[in-house]
Amino acid sequence: MFWKHHLEQHFKEEELFLFDTMRDDKISTAIEQHKSIREKIKTFAENDIADTFMLQQFAEELNDHIRYEERILFPFLEKALSQSRLQYIGAALENSHADNHNENYRDEFWIAP
Repeated sequence: MFWKHHLEQHFKEEELFLFDTMRDDKISTAIEQHKSIREKIKTFAENDIADTFMLQQFAEELNDHIRYEERILFPFLEKALSQSRLQYIGAALENSHADNHNENYRDEFWIAP
């Protein structure tokens, strides 16, 4: 499952290295978005839910979160944090991904049959 093998760890890294750097409404928004996404994934897993409408809403929420980080949060952090702090965060993230480059998908789902 993509959540367990990739996204869950990605969220933890963002929260540890980025969100824990300061208190700000932009960071609080991202934390709340992570919480909401986690809750939905937990609901899906616990109830084996595959409702198309709910999955579409989840996909839109995840997409909105990604766009929020890209367009608002990350540019804000790049201006607010010192260059040395940004370098530290970059090195820490790179180090945490050192052993995480092998993606083991059962099939090449992105290739049309």
